[in-house]
Amino acid sequence: MELEYYTKESDSQTVYRMKSKPRGYCLIFNNHDFSVARKEVFKLHRIKDRNGTDLDTEALKNTFSSLHFEIVRYRDNTAKKIHEVMKSYQKMDHSNMDCFICCILFHGDKSIIYGSDGKEVSISELTSYFTGLNCPSLVDKPKIFFIQACQGDNYQRGISIDTDSKQEDDYLEMDSSSQKRYIPDEADFLLGMANVNDCVSY
Repeated sequence: MELEYYTKESDSQTVYRMKSKPRGYCLIFNNHDFSVARKEVFKLHRIKDRNGTDLDTEALKNTFSSLHFEIVRYRDNTAKKIHEVMKSYQKMDHSNMDCFICCILFHGDKSIIYGSDGKEVSISELTSYFTGLNCPSLVDKPKIFFIQACQGDNYQRGISIDTDSKQEDDYLEMDSSSQKRYIPDEADFLLGMANVNDCVSY
């Protein structure tokens, strides 16, 4: 398995190294039981348990196991526990790993997820544990987050597609004066969301 990306300067291909075994950790946070949240947090009194989430967890486990990741599963975690787990992996030495993956299957709202206790957890705060400054052994390595959680109450509209579209390759303009010596603190992140902001997740 190889992850590829391109740089503007040379249009040459650069490939992330994906040869270690295990490739890295794949954390799967699976919150099914929200009974505590229904009791403790008034605005979540109608929130339901996430039936079907165990099937998604099993599919993720099978997929990333076949890609040689070390799977670590967590179930029905409070907001505090999620932070504790993230901090523990932040402090680990990932030097012999090539990648880090975190899958989060929760209820949520705009830019946040809910722990099993109904307390809010900022998505940006979770990813911040693994920036270059906070987790140096993951610098230049992919940090991939898959989040299956609502990000609001609206429903995303569907549209019909009649033809395929062709897109030109566009690149973001960058300040070339700093490219050779520095990389952004939040480089090499991929955040995959099940939906867009303000909308529910199916």
